[in-house]
Amino acid sequence: MKAGTLRHIVDIEYRAGDTSDGYGNTTASWQKLWQNIPAEVKSTITPETYVGGEVQSQKLVTITTRYLSGIDDSMRLLFDGRYFNISSINNVEERDIELIFTTKEVIAQAAEPTFKLMNQSGLSRIKKSHTETMESRAVIICLS
Repeated sequence: MKAGTLRHIVDIEYRAGDTSDGYGNTTASWQKLWQNIPAEVKSTITPETYVGGEVQSQKLVTITTRYLSGIDDSMRLLFDGRYFNISSINNVEERDIELIFTTKEVIAQAAEPTFKLMNQSGLSRIKKSHTETMESRAVIICLS
C-alpha cells in the first residue's frame, strides 16, 4: 500500500445503543471508535434493482485503510459527512497491514408523514400506515 493513495480521512463508528423518541420509535445511537483515519475512497459500479415497481440504486464504495484492530461489519464509516454501512472487510492476505472495506452508502430517506387522528377521544399521533384502520368519523390532519 502506498501512503500517497490514502488522501481521504474517515471515521469508524460503532452502534452504542438505541434512543427512544417517546412515541415508541427508536433511533440508533453511534459513537466513534477510530477518528481521522487516512484512507483511499473509490466508488464502484452501482447496480440498479427493481423493487416495488421502482428502480432503486445503491452507491457501492470501496474504502482502504491501514490495518485497525477491533473492526467488524456491524460498524459504519463516516466520510465527508456521508455514512457507509460495511458489507465486508478484507484483511489483505491476513497480514494485518491493510483493510479493504466494501460499503454501501446510507441514503437519507424522507421522513414518513405524521398524521393526527381527531375523534371523540381527542388527538392521538399515528403513522401513515395506520390510517386504513380508522373509523369513518375520524378526521385526519397531515402535519408534514
